[in-house]
Amino acid sequence: GQRRNAHLAFAEVIADPDRRAWHRAKAVLGEDEGAAADLEITAGRAQNRGAPATALGALELAASLTPHGPDRARRLLAAAELAFQLGDPPAMARLLDSAARLELSPHDVARMTWLREIFHDGAPGDPNAIARLVAVAREAAAGGDRNLSLNLLQGAALRCWWADPGPIAKNLVIDAVEQIAGDVLDPRALEILALAAPVDAASRIATRVREAAQVDDADPSRTLVLAFAAYAAGDRAESIELMDRAAPILRAQGRLGLLAQLLAVRGWAGINTGQLRDAIHSTEEANHLAIETRQPIWTAISKMGRAALSGLQGEERTAELLIAEATEPLASLGLSIVLAKAEFARGVTHLTAGRHSEAFDHFMRMFDPHGPAYHEVVAQAAAPYVIECAVRAGRNDEARRMMTLLEALGKRTPAALVHIGLRFARPLLADDSEAQDFYETALNAEPKWPFDFARLEMSYGSWLRRQRRITESRPHLRAARDLFDALGVQPWADKARAELRASGERIPEPARAPRQPLSPQELQIAQMAASGLSNRQIADRLFLSHRTVGAHLYRVFPKLGIVSRSELARALESIEPALAR
Repeated sequence: GQRRNAHLAFAEVIADPDRRAWHRAKAVLGEDEGAAADLEITAGRAQNRGAPATALGALELAASLTPHGPDRARRLLAAAELAFQLGDPPAMARLLDSAARLELSPHDVARMTWLREIFHDGAPGDPNAIARLVAVAREAAAGGDRNLSLNLLQGAALRCWWADPGPIAKNLVIDAVEQIAGDVLDPRALEILALAAPVDAASRIATRVREAAQVDDADPSRTLVLAFAAYAAGDRAESIELMDRAAPILRAQGRLGLLAQLLAVRGWAGINTGQLRDAIHSTEEANHLAIETRQPIWTAISKMGRAALSGLQGEERTAELLIAEATEPLASLGLSIVLAKAEFARGVTHLTAGRHSEAFDHFMRMFDPHGPAYHEVVAQAAAPYVIECAVRAGRNDEARRMMTLLEALGKRTPAALVHIGLRFARPLLADDSEAQDFYETALNAEPKWPFDFARLEMSYGSWLRRQRRITESRPHLRAARDLFDALGVQPWADKARAELRASGERIPEPARAPRQPLSPQELQIAQMAASGLSNRQIADRLFLSHRTVGAHLYRVFPKLGIVSRSELARALESIEPALAR
């Protein structure tokens, strides 16, 4: 009574249309289409200003006020989409179940199909499932809903990305998106093409992504789709730039479901480009958010990134445990992307330990089109390593066969990882009379991603030393050592030091990390605190409580041998990042 009258009174006098709509809605007894329509407009304005949680509340209330019929279903489905973006699976499931109990139009059935698809991470099925999604997408396009059609094709393309369904299914997706989207620079169309044809469409995708990225409409979900398209097409630099543009906005808006996906891909992009410290932070937070938002495939992908980073740091047991944790829950799905990333993580772990033959075997499984771990894009990440492993293992015939495969791949795609791999491999397979020219060409080429560049410096320095050109070898070996030290990959820095000692250079033993290494989250919190952020500011950015932040810092101080916050910056300069066990 009194509360309803108060809402009615406020609705009469408040000028702001959004506040008026809320008060009017709160005063309704039963159903009221007028109040529901006003609240839907309010939800739209909330979305436009980057407040999806407010928009979700408005849409859910609007749906409850809507008389049974198509408008109620439409509002429930719109609310379910927002719940997914916010990383609230229970709310999404509740809203979808409510909509399913209504009589749905063919359009709403198609939209429900798409939402169920993204709710389950677009889990792969047989090619027939992809064909059905494409058919529904074409029906939506024929009915005039291009937006829904592209959403459905996104679901079909994601299935192609998780596990290769074969050329017929992929061509169905490619043909449909090219016919429906035409030449329009719609980010979703570019992502669909990139997920379904990441190699053969790479050149035109990369160009069009850069064009589309010039339009900065402040919509982080649009930017994220472009970033994923760039990543799939092999343009890691553009992908990182776009993800770094979208991440703070998604974080500020609390869109945790999308943020988890972004951070997982950002972590792998960091691994690929040698931004290892960034990758540690991204994969750790992605894992936390993917678990919280119940996205099992993204949980596995982020965990596999942590495994690869552990392997590069010589933490073999940690790497293998993380691989097992990532793969076992999804074993029944047969996800080639997860299996490929597992082979990559095992490969870099063996490579770091100097077991080149074992590393080669793991990397090669990613290139075998008949094997369960085949994935065209994940295999590109192994391109800088695979031929070196074969050469160091004395498997020269296999190294040359792999070189032929990589050269053919390089003609199909401009992806930097493939061409870095080719430049690294050429001097290894060349005669001594040609090797120096190949090394110098590789050293002068772009991009100079730090981990792969350090490996190239070390390889060239080692070759010069074996040619008895000792004085010339040392600057390259020192450069490799310094880069590996800066990246925090101790086993690799030790390899460079061993080469320097073999050249006759006397070098002191390096300072070692603390006996108790910091976990990735402890390191991230310590770095944020060292930059001047308060515990509450750190908590807001990481979606933790300020007490949790304080507890982490309480553990960090003794590990670093310090007693005050003011000592953090100096202490952090002298340590290397270590991964959580």
